[in-house]
Amino acid sequence: MLRLLAVLFALASTASAAHPFLCCDYGSGKVCVVSAEGKIEWQWDCKSPQDCWKLPNGNYLFCFVSGALEVTPDKKIVWEYKAPTDVKVEVHSCQPLPDGNVMIVECGTSRIIEVDRAGKITKEIKLDAAPEIKLHNQFRGTRKLANGHYLVCFKGEGKIVELDGEGKVLREIKVPGDPH
Repeated sequence: MLRLLAVLFALASTASAAHPFLCCDYGSGKVCVVSAEGKIEWQWDCKSPQDCWKLPNGNYLFCFVSGALEVTPDKKIVWEYKAPTDVKVEVHSCQPLPDGNVMIVECGTSRIIEVDRAGKITKEIKLDAAPEIKLHNQFRGTRKLANGHYLVCFKGEGKIVELDGEGKVLREIKVPGDPH
């Protein structure tokens, strides 16, 4: 059994991806499409990208420390959200929504917002971050579910919280480690 695991591990470590993929390189500050052969085919430089999506229209949606962008494969910006500049804010999560809006989570302002294609905030839910948690460690990996609820990763508090569509806490799940 141990030999089988060693062989499987060796095969997995030398295998290439079966298809291209989109990824964020937080430390190097870029969003990339990487080919199945491991070659960077497309790249957008930005500070601390965290979350990215390939949209059905072929464009890329991603967030970075100060906002979110939708960019075409030929690098034209077709939509942009800029986080407030009058207070310290970090954006670490975004999600395209079926109605065309984009959900964004802001650390610092401690909120989930939904932003339309004109840049107007159509919905805002305040989040209760523990005061001892530094701004950078407040939230990550938030998702809006098909039923209108939200799953919010409270990174610094080590928990995932389910909220209803109005922001009422439905349940909290403690998780070990550094949840993203």
